[in-house]
Amino acid sequence: MPLFSVILPTYNCEATILTCLKSIVNQSFTDFELLIIDGLSADKTVSLIQSFMTTGPSPDYTLISEKDKGIYDAMNKGGRLAMGRWLYFLGSDDQFMNNSILMQVYQYLSENKKSDFSYGNVLLNSNGKCYDGRFNIRRLMSVNICHQAIFVTRNTFLELGSFDTRYALWADWDFNLKVFLAGKYITYMDVTIAHYNNTGQSSVTRDHIFLKRLEEIRQKFYGTFLNKFNSRIRYLAKRIRKVAQSEANTPDVQKKM
Repeated sequence: MPLFSVILPTYNCEATILTCLKSIVNQSFTDFELLIIDGLSADKTVSLIQSFMTTGPSPDYTLISEKDKGIYDAMNKGGRLAMGRWLYFLGSDDQFMNNSILMQVYQYLSENKKSDFSYGNVLLNSNGKCYDGRFNIRRLMSVNICHQAIFVTRNTFLELGSFDTRYALWADWDFNLKVFLAGKYITYMDVTIAHYNNTGQSSVTRDHIFLKRLEEIRQKFYGTFLNKFNSRIRYLAKRIRKVAQSEANTPDVQKKM
C-alpha cells in the first residue's frame, strides 16, 4: 500500500498533460501511486499518457478512460480506487513546484501523525503570487483552499462523502467546509505545493448552486456562534451579579469599630 495516491483527472488536455506528468514521475519520494481518470478525451490526451508512461521509469499507475459526469465525478472515482493513506488531487494543467514536494510533505506528516487534513500553499500562474497561508472556518466561508494544496486521508475523504457532484465548480470548497465543521485534525504546512492554473473555469465562473449552500452554512454557523456568545455573556453577567451581591453582604472587617 503506497503512502500517497496522486489522483489526476484529465479531459482533452493534450497541451498540458506531459508537463504535469513529468512533475509527478520525477518526484524524489517514490512511495506513491498515480491514478489517471480520463473523461473519454477526444484529442491526443490518452495516447500521450500511454506513450509517456511506458517510455521510462514511472510509478505504479492506473489509467481509466470513460465518460464521466465532470471533474468531481472523476476525482471521486480516483478516491474510491485509491490505496494510499493520503489522497492528493492535481489538475492536468497544474504541476508540482519541484521534485522534492512529496518528500517535504512526507517529512511533515511524519511529524504530525494525528493529522486528517493537511494543506500548504500554491503559486498562482496568473500573477506569480503565493496563495494563501493559514485558514480557519470563518475565513473558509469567504475564500477556498485550493485542492492542489491539500493532502487528505482516504478515511476522511470517504467518511465525509467525497465530493458532492451537485456543485459543478466548487465541490472541493464544499468538501473543505465539511472537514472544518466536522472537527477533523487539520494542519498547515508552510510549503508551496504546486503551480496552480487559476485561469480555469472554476476560477473565473461562479457556482451559484454552491453559493446558496454556502449562505445556508454561514447563517447556521453564525447563528450558533451568536447563541453561544449570548449564552456566555448571560452566564458572565450572572456571575458578576452574584459576586457583587456577595461583596455587598460581606462585613467590612477592616472597618474600625
